[in-house]
Amino acid sequence: EGNFQTEFLACNGWFQYSNVDGEPVDPPEPDPDPEPGPGSETLIAVEARGTTGTEALALEIDGVQVHTWNPTTTNTSTFYTHPTPVTASQIRVTFTNDGSHNGTDRNTWIDYIELNGQRFQTEHPSVTSRGHWGGNARCGEGNFQTEFLACNGWFQYSG
Repeated sequence: EGNFQTEFLACNGWFQYSNVDGEPVDPPEPDPDPEPGPGSETLIAVEARGTTGTEALALEIDGVQVHTWNPTTTNTSTFYTHPTPVTASQIRVTFTNDGSHNGTDRNTWIDYIELNGQRFQTEHPSVTSRGHWGGNARCGEGNFQTEFLACNGWFQYSG
């Protein structure tokens, strides 16, 4: 606590602003009818990894590809900000370049997605997929409760 002259909070805490005379500034009254603005954006995070680092993933919203990336070989979050509100049921994460790289099979693990901090686990029974591997549904489609795509395919979330 004090006047540390920083913009960084590393612990639960606060900043108190003051006017030129050093007196605390009262917060403004809340707007009773706020206009939609930056708060209507949706921050989407996808926690994923690949086996080779050459896998290609795409984020789709309502069937429209809005973001692509190559996940690393360790779990890493990729972020995308959509300009309008989005629900989990509008989200699909797609694996687009199955094959091999230097003799290693390309595969992906999609751990979860987050929408404005709300987490949706990929292995949840409500998530459908195509491209999972195992049982009698090799590279099949359905509710397989997995995070793993071994074939070109996708995870479709629900919310």
